[in-house]
Amino acid sequence: GEYFTPVFQLNPRFRLQASDGSLLPDDLVDGVRGQSILLEDRGSRKYQGRTNLDVRLERRFQIREFAWFVTADLFNALGSDAIVERNLTINDQISTDPTSTFAAPRQRVTPRALQVGGRIEM
Repeated sequence: GEYFTPVFQLNPRFRLQASDGSLLPDDLVDGVRGQSILLEDRGSRKYQGRTNLDVRLERRFQIREFAWFVTADLFNALGSDAIVERNLTINDQISTDPTSTFAAPRQRVTPRALQVGGRIEM
């Protein structure tokens, strides 16, 4: 699996407070607004390993001077639903969006799909 690291983002939704309780000016972090700050060593976490199997079947039929081909492709034949992307931003939570919680799945392997086709060669 691929490695990933949780991050924290400084953005305008936050007010920063000094240790004495006073609020820091908004333009203090303007240069790093939207920047990601790594919370752990880079690559400290790893996505689960996964297996993906795609299968192609092709059959040729000869009829007179034409060659007819029928094909079938099955993608993700094993039906894997492995997570390939997670929300890695700690402070990105929105109460109405379940994918905004830290480590929530954002994307899984594309579901099983069958594609059928044909071709004629002269």
